[in-house]
Amino acid sequence: MKAFQYRISVEIEVPRQKVIETLFDYEQFKNYQEPPLKRYELKQGEWLKKGAVVDLVYAYKKTELHMAEITVEVDLPDSIHQLYILGEVKNKCISTFTDTKKGTLWSMDVTFQFETDSNQNKLEYMKKTEEDMVTFKHYAEHL
Repeated sequence: MKAFQYRISVEIEVPRQKVIETLFDYEQFKNYQEPPLKRYELKQGEWLKKGAVVDLVYAYKKTELHMAEITVEVDLPDSIHQLYILGEVKNKCISTFTDTKKGTLWSMDVTFQFETDSNQNKLEYMKKTEEDMVTFKHYAEHL
């Protein structure tokens, strides 16, 4: 087994409530996520409530990837703890949202857990997380 942790923070020049409404609106995922979200389905529980399980289906290289999103804890608009499972990879994300003079500071504590050590590069994962957060920032700021 292999695991690593890191934290990424991005300031978004949008009020916190609008950041949260946009970030957790599954219909808007296709406007900024890569690979693109094809569809999603609530499999268990209630949207954004503890115990909710959502099947996220992404288009990837002429196939579909199914990723489970499990809501572990919710204290919005302050924080949310979600677990993503794709095959044998687990990705824990704890997002916190703090008001700033310019808008909202979104910080994410990320833990990746792999069944095997396949030379996963922590810096590559950090770069991808930061790119995804910055892509969302630009999207939210230009709505």
